Amino acid sequence: MMLLNVPLLAQPERTDVIIMKNGDRITCEITGVKYGTLYARLDYIDGIIEIDWSKVAKVESNRLFIIKTEDGSFHEGKISPAEPGPGNEPKLNVTIEPAKTLKVPTADVVRINTSSEKLWRRFNGNVNFGLNYSKDNNATQYNLNSTIEYPRELWGLEASFDSILSANEGIETSHRNEATVRVYRRLNQRNWFVDTSFGFLQSTEQGIPRQFTFVGGLGHFFTDSNRSRISLTGGLALQRTNYKTDGALTSRETQLAGFVGSEIRYFRFLKSGLKLRMAALPSINEPGRFFFKLNQDYYYRIFYNLIWNISIYGSWDNRPPLGLPGSDYGTSTGIGWTFGSR
Repeated sequence: MMLLNVPLLAQPERTDVIIMKNGDRITCEITGVKYGTLYARLDYIDGIIEIDWSKVAKVESNRLFIIKTEDGSFHEGKISPAEPGPGNEPKLNVTIEPAKTLKVPTADVVRINTSSEKLWRRFNGNVNFGLNYSKDNNATQYNLNSTIEYPRELWGLEASFDSILSANEGIETSHRNEATVRVYRRLNQRNWFVDTSFGFLQSTEQGIPRQFTFVGGLGHFFTDSNRSRISLTGGLALQRTNYKTDGALTSRETQLAGFVGSEIRYFRFLKSGLKLRMAALPSINEPGRFFFKLNQDYYYRIFYNLIWNISIYGSWDNRPPLGLPGSDYGTSTGIGWTFGSR
């Protein structure tokens, strides 16, 4: 809750300048650029405005930003207009230090994240919540999912939490909780990165009170543009799982597995976005056993930072122990709120 209220408490000076290709001039506070959209706050408008990045001619700010381009390179510095290129192509000056300035075509910019000497201004994220109730059997279901990001020039930290609880009169309450913390480091080869993550899972459907998963691998961005991102990661995973039936612990397993993960993101200007993550874990110490995980989020922007979200989740095991179910999957929907440059 403290992180969610940070943007409300922060009131930086709104002295950034945006000049559109049609000549319009906007004085504002730029909060970021993502998937072809520039986000900005104005003193005389309640909320964040969204601007088509392809329509922007010039941008100027004395604040720090992290700029990523289509070739996978990252630069941290202040931005200002540069002399247009051939065909009057808009460009940005990125001042990294007093003696070093780079010229970057605006068409090559994939993302701009705000940066700051103050830690709490660097976070981006979202939180979504949904609730369903039916008088029949007093059936209640709630779902909560949230994400927070801390991007830096060459590395980043991401954390997510998803929780679903279903309660029906006369039936044991079921729940599913999943949390993931991920740290990645960009390599000098631009679109390559080192990826490590830690995951925690609880699932009453699969009889899993605790499952811990550690993953390490090497990843590559095949596409990372203003509209989409596709990446693939390969490596190894160590998975420790407790299983129980009828309320009693029945077994503990440790699996060493290969790991192949993929992430697909797509964004449509001012409308909607899709994020799909899949992971396959073939067991090494138990050949023939296979784990698969899926998380998909689709959102539709309602107003300002308010979104409608629908999620699909799932986890599968082709050889579950003790006759336990080998799968747990479902959907959830709710209303969400974004903050930072999300």
